[in-house]
Amino acid sequence: MARTLLNAVKQIRAGTIDSSLLSTELQNQLSTLDTDLQGILDVMSTDSGRIAAFSALTAAFEGADSTLQGALNAAIDSWNSDIATEQTARSNADAALQTLIEALTTQVNAIDAAYKAADNTEASARAAADATLQASIDDLSNTVTQLQANLTTEIARAQAAEAALVSNQKHNIVLTGALDGVNTDFTVPEPFHAHTLEVFYNGQALLPTDDYTVTAQVVTMVSAPDAGDKVWANYHANPA
Repeated sequence: MARTLLNAVKQIRAGTIDSSLLSTELQNQLSTLDTDLQGILDVMSTDSGRIAAFSALTAAFEGADSTLQGALNAAIDSWNSDIATEQTARSNADAALQTLIEALTTQVNAIDAAYKAADNTEASARAAADATLQASIDDLSNTVTQLQANLTTEIARAQAAEAALVSNQKHNIVLTGALDGVNTDFTVPEPFHAHTLEVFYNGQALLPTDDYTVTAQVVTMVSAPDAGDKVWANYHANPA
């Protein structure tokens, strides 16, 4: 231990140990030891003096040794206490941090689950809406297809009716009957649709009821045409 104290004094002299880091009591002891050591070195001139000096130095070292050891032990105990306190504080902080992390993890998981549930609900609603929309589109498409088919059929029917109307439209058809100034009945050569008959006498259109009447296919004129007169009609034939 004496060697330890001597080394400490040497290091303080050399400046490798900052004396301010030591307690005041320890600094005073080392300073006293340094002074005593210097005094001993100053008076060492003979062997007996060296022996006495070394004896005194040894006694001084041994006297300061226990004090230094106690100071060092106290410092070590204080450091150990500080370290233990720091470890406890750090452990508590770590536990608190872990608790916070777990709480945040629980919240994040809950939010994630809620988002996933919302996404699933939205996806289901969207799928149902898409299915409904597709069904409506399909129905509309079928309706359009049916309308197109009906329109095609109607166009064909109208075209056929128009063609039939054109083919059955009769113009300037001579009515059969005697032109002798006596006969008033003249016959249309084929059946015709009612109200489509137009009767002409020498190019003059006659008025129904006033100038003639119609029974079936027979036109009865109010005045009998003379020989050389012309009686004809326009009508829309009505084939049986």
